[in-house]
Amino acid sequence: MKKLILLMLLISIPFAFAWDDCVSGEVNCEYPGDCASYIDTNLNQICDHSEPIPSSYQFISLSVPVVVTEEHDLITGKELKEKTIEEVAVIYNIDKEEYAKLLSDKYQIQISTTDSFQLLHDEYGLEPTIAKEIANEISLESKQLEIKKEAVEIKVIKYHPIQILAIISILYFASWFLTKKEKLSITIHRKIWNILLLTSFVVTAVLGFLTTTQIVYGWPITRIRNLHVDPGIAFVTIGFFHTFWHIPYLKRILKFKD
Repeated sequence: MKKLILLMLLISIPFAFAWDDCVSGEVNCEYPGDCASYIDTNLNQICDHSEPIPSSYQFISLSVPVVVTEEHDLITGKELKEKTIEEVAVIYNIDKEEYAKLLSDKYQIQISTTDSFQLLHDEYGLEPTIAKEIANEISLESKQLEIKKEAVEIKVIKYHPIQILAIISILYFASWFLTKKEKLSITIHRKIWNILLLTSFVVTAVLGFLTTTQIVYGWPITRIRNLHVDPGIAFVTIGFFHTFWHIPYLKRILKFKD
């Protein structure tokens, strides 16, 4: 029993994030859009697998402000004057209503999304540089929210080693208890767990193969991203129980005679 408890504790050791181990050999890889293994826990827009671990690495904290580099101007002042609020909002990929509101607050006038910048410049002295600064601010805030959302998604994509270990252990000991009470034969008990071992292996192997293939060849099957991990944990857990059954047998075959 002590050996079994030790094995269970080993299973429950959490998995660490991996750095600088890209299977494709990428270095400082920015998000390519088709790599299922992309992860950016330090939010520097470079995949962790393609860079060495930072010396002062910390896990994601959503309370820490995310710094986003400001983009270059997407439009010149002359071009801006020829467009409406709505058209410029489309260029900066921002909400037109929010843009119009912030401009209205800035100049203390009522500005509509259909107003042209030339009209606003001539009548109210609206400067193109100010208009672009406000558009950039909205764009940056929007990107910060997107990055934080991605960070939340990274935090949500968690594996469940403890839960899987607990469930499988409870089921195993329930099955084992029934055999001790002669409510279940030892043969049926072993058949059940051999089938579960085989099933978890097949699921893990297939999903792991598809994930690896997607990473190496860039196949568009991102929905299987790391789905092999949880069944893999189940496979390893049942595998430890399976190994525990065969400890006497392993001792016999590993025993060397002088």
